[in-house]
Amino acid sequence: LFGKSVNLIMGNVIRSTGNPQIPAFVGIISMWILGVAGSYFLKRFFLLGIWGIEIAFVLDEVFRAGILTKYWLSNKWIDSKYLNLNR
Repeated sequence: LFGKSVNLIMGNVIRSTGNPQIPAFVGIISMWILGVAGSYFLKRFFLLGIWGIEIAFVLDEVFRAGILTKYWLSNKWIDSKYLNLNR
């Protein structure tokens, strides 16, 4: 789906610029907050069962895709020490 494909592409693109910490950090935070806590909340309090878990996983993927795309468009990756882009 949309979020997963954008995550795969943007994560690898940002890693290739010499910033492997950004996709890893965003992934860990998003998976724990939206994936784990969100699935528990949707399953426990909204009684959605397996559908709540799937909804939380989709929200996690879309959130990560948005954050990584926003990071890419901000051009902060240009200042990476591995790139020799003299601006």
